[in-house]
Amino acid sequence: SRSRMYDNNGQYTDHAIERYERIFGKAFISTGGLQSTVEVSSHLKTITHETNILDVGCGMGGSAFYFHDTFGASVLGLDLAPRMIQKGQGYTGDRQKVKLILSDVFQYELKSEEFSVVYSRDTILHIEAKDKLFELFFRVLKPNGQVLITDYCFRNDSENLGEEFTNYYKTSGYNLVSVADYGKLLEKAGFVNVKAIDFTDAFLRYLKAELELFKEQKDEILREFSESDYNYLIERWHKKLRMVDAGDMKWGLFVADKPE
Repeated sequence: SRSRMYDNNGQYTDHAIERYERIFGKAFISTGGLQSTVEVSSHLKTITHETNILDVGCGMGGSAFYFHDTFGASVLGLDLAPRMIQKGQGYTGDRQKVKLILSDVFQYELKSEEFSVVYSRDTILHIEAKDKLFELFFRVLKPNGQVLITDYCFRNDSENLGEEFTNYYKTSGYNLVSVADYGKLLEKAGFVNVKAIDFTDAFLRYLKAELELFKEQKDEILREFSESDYNYLIERWHKKLRMVDAGDMKWGLFVADKPE
């Protein structure tokens, strides 16, 4: 089924989600947790209580809660992983201005020029039709609205990808492009002032900090989970580090405006 595809072969089961939360913090499932959300969102022009944000691939709502609790913003979060949305709805509490919904962004009825910001973290790698998606983002943004994205990418000279990354990519089910091509796709959709930033140094910083945390908290992780969980996390992080060191795996940060 479609939602199972977005559980990514068991990547987003209850057990796996708890494992991610152990690393990234409650309600977060993406690199750097709250810290990277604060760092990435500093690239937005402005967020106030009047800002209306569409969060595509919102997971359990970590970023949505940050935007609401810090700035009073309204957030509509969409995600296709049932367990994450369920957990996120449980975490929402009495935040009237945050709605987390199990839906495909292409299926959900979004009005034109409804949002001041479209935000997406490490999600669009699941989507092949990036051109259609960026056209949709453009349509639902108000004039002068902003799009802010982080996503996994690969090196610009993709013909030089190493063996480990190539094998990983083949089995991942992801649809990646280079940082440069990502920026071009945003321009093609009509966005201006497009910044396509190779943000891999920040990714590396977070990966290394998370790895240190695993090692410091090994005993607690073993108490809560199992030896195989601990080993899985350590190996997965080392693999990411190797692919980043090889220059194959990139983390892109993308900021762009809809013209006035």
